[in-house]
Amino acid sequence: MPRNFKELEAQMAPERVARAEMKAKEIMTDMLLAEIRKQVGLTQAQLAEALNIRWI
Repeated sequence: MPRNFKELEAQMAPERVARAEMKAKEIMTDMLLAEIRKQVGLTQAQLAEALNIRWI
């Protein structure tokens, strides 16, 4: 019988839940940055240069 996510999450160790939440936040942050970058018409290289980040 299938279970919903909340039931599965309740059985997970708190550390594992915290890691999963952090990873989800990182993914969402990356997605938002990519969307913003595209909206302003910058390439990844241009954004990296503007932020003084080495980009390969």
